[in-house]
This record gives sequence, structure tokens and C-alpha cells, in this order.
Amino acid sequence: MKIFITGAGGFLGKNIIRKLINTSNHAIYATSLNSEIMAEFESRILFIPNDAVSDFDFSEVDIVINCAFPRAADGAGYAQGLDFLNELFKKIQPHTNCGMIDISSQSLYSSMRTEAAAENTQKVLEAVYDVGKYCMEILIDARLADHKRVHLRLASLIGPKFDQRIINRFVKLVIAEEDITINGGQQLFGFLDVRDCADAICAVINQWDRIDTSGQVYNVGAEESNSLKTIADIAVQVGSQFGYDNSKVLVKESDEWKNTSLDGRKFYNFFSWKPQYKLVDTTKSIYEYDLNL
Repeated sequence: MKIFITGAGGFLGKNIIRKLINTSNHAIYATSLNSEIMAEFESRILFIPNDAVSDFDFSEVDIVINCAFPRAADGAGYAQGLDFLNELFKKIQPHTNCGMIDISSQSLYSSMRTEAAAENTQKVLEAVYDVGKYCMEILIDARLADHKRVHLRLASLIGPKFDQRIINRFVKLVIAEEDITINGGQQLFGFLDVRDCADAICAVINQWDRIDTSGQVYNVGAEESNSLKTIADIAVQVGSQFGYDNSKVLVKESDEWKNTSLDGRKFYNFFSWKPQYKLVDTTKSIYEYDLNL
């Protein structure tokens, strides 16, 4: 198959490329604002600069994996990102053989939910990023109505080099031999190891004959969510395995609430897939990276 990956230089995009290179013989085309991905993957992919996508021939591409979306941008950045993707979808539109795996987000659901969100849970768009992600789902369904396509609403991805996540910040505190102070601790987080996410996307590719033109939606997340207190405890416990045992978890009383957990059973059942990495496993990999082991 010929697979075209947008946002290929991002956290998820690079992991998808690694997984595809290691487990398949698919031809991989990649576009990104980050041309440095060429240095890592060399001749294993064909790199297409973002400004050259408008000239690319999608007639022989089987699947586009759309990871591109500005995560931390101002209003102009979001507008530019949406314009780029709209033009991309227009370019793909005449080629109905070209399918789409849309990388969407759990953030389409309320962060104040009381239980893990299922695909039919009411959407509550709380931030500009969330509005943009939902607009992408709508735009893809409108532009590519005759194409095989699937929307994957991902749990918050975690792994080494993704320091915006709280588990990465806790690991850095433990390495610095500082205490971890949290408010409340009962907040729930639904994380997914980025390696599992790449594997889940490959499961979709491997069963592409089962995808139709209805715009199927699936949540993709870990089987278990973890409280903020559990996440902090795991950071400390795993840190002790690496010789860092001076940090404690300090809990300030608070009724703060947050819940980003997902119900991924629909995806598990349809694709006969389950995540392999627990939070402890991911935390170990973050320590190993941060300690250059």
C-alpha cells in the first residue's frame, strides 16, 4: 500500500513511521513543517514539503493518515492550519480510492465528565483546539463523503520527549530529587502510550478492507484510567528503581475535578486489538530517555 502521513514530524507521526518501517513494506510519503524527520528515516520515506503538497498526485495513494493540526498556535496559526488541511482534502477529493484515517481527540468530550466517554457521549468543545478538531471531522466527512474513512479520537498520548504531559513533569521532579505536590489527586486521566497508538493505527491499516464510507468513529485509549495521585505515586515508585528515592508525594486538599478517560471497547472489539503498555511501562521508558540509558 501507499500511505501518506501529514504532520509526520510530530510526536505521533514519527512513531507511526517507525512502526510502519519495522513491520511492513508499505511505501510511505510524509509531509511536515519539520524537515528534520528526513535525517532519522533517510531513504525509508519520501518527504514532501508542506508547500509542495498542492502539486502531489494522490491518485495512487491508498490511505492518508492525517496527524496535522496546530497544537499550540495563535489565531493566525490555527487559520493557516485549517486552510492547509482544507486544500489537502480538496486535492484528495477526486480520488475516491484514497482513504483517510483522521487523528482526532478525546478533548471533544467534556473534561468534567463523570465516566469514561464513549463514541456517543455528548461532545462539549471547551477550547479552540477542540473546535478545530471537530471541524476537521466535519470537513473530512463533507469533502470525502465518497471515500473510505475513519475518525480516531485518541486518549492523551504519553511517552519520552513529550514533556507537556504531567507524567513527564513528575519524572523530572523525581530526577531533580524534589517532592511532587498535587491538588486533590482524585482527577482521572486517560493516557495512551504513543507506541500503542501507532500499533492501533497499523491495526486499522491491516484491516482496511473492513472500513467503509460511513465515517466510522472510534475512541482509542488505554483500558484503565489513573488518578492524579496514582500517577504521582507511579513516578516516585519507578524513580526508586533508578536510584531516585528522595521524592515524596504531597497532597493538598482540594475538590478539583477532571476526567479525560475514554471507553475504547468499540475499537478493541472491532479490530481485535488491545493496548500493551501500562502507565508503569511508559514511565520507565521516560526515565530511560531522560537519564540517557
